[in-house]
Amino acid sequence: MNSTDLPGHGPSTIPIFMRRPGASDAVLLVHGYTGFPGEMGYVAEALFRAGHTVYAPRLPGHGTDRADFMATGADDWIRRARDAYIELAAEYGTVRIVGHSMGGAIAVILAADYAPDRVALLAPAVDVADRRLALTPLLGWFVPVIRRDDPPSPEDAEGERLRLHEEYRKDTLVRQAGELNRVMRLARAALPRVRSRLLVVSGELDASVPASAAARIASTSRLSPEIRLETLKGVGHLFPFLPDGRHDCARLVEEWFEE
Repeated sequence: MNSTDLPGHGPSTIPIFMRRPGASDAVLLVHGYTGFPGEMGYVAEALFRAGHTVYAPRLPGHGTDRADFMATGADDWIRRARDAYIELAAEYGTVRIVGHSMGGAIAVILAADYAPDRVALLAPAVDVADRRLALTPLLGWFVPVIRRDDPPSPEDAEGERLRLHEEYRKDTLVRQAGELNRVMRLARAALPRVRSRLLVVSGELDASVPASAAARIASTSRLSPEIRLETLKGVGHLFPFLPDGRHDCARLVEEWFEE
């Protein structure tokens, strides 16, 4: 689980592993679709300061380049998170999970299989606002990529994030969106089996994951002994790592794991 450099890529794309001496528990942090471990860095550092060992692996095909990404899929992404959980569980008596966006959907799948006591879901992609995603599993067989040349968003306008925008986000990667759709469907099917206590944090201005995602989790996870829903005012989908939301997000997660 050592963090290893990827030649030619920035430090934010490498796995985060911070071992807290004497810690009896560890936290697995799972980044989102087209994301990378550095996006979980603020929350990871807050949890480390609070006394937890933290590990944010890099999902296959993420944080590198488009060709690498197009050669992976839902099974690879879920398997990497599952392997990371098993590795931590072999060493720590308690393992908890934080997942953002698609990483939140993967966290639901792991929670159903391993029943960690507490899980934090940050804008979990069990529902998405763009209904065209439902068409991608079929369309992706015929049109794997739609060239769009979209300009970068303000948060992707410079440095490593600009390079990653060019690789992952300027065009519509239809086939890979179909793999995201598959992760979502697996997560929705797993919700009735989740027995963990769940914190679900949403962004008030999230245009990617609608409020229905939190509502679906609250209504479907009937075996969970506690589900806490929190909404961060005035923030969008990327609140775990953007300055307008990351502090409040980290505080909520830290408090959830301290209870």
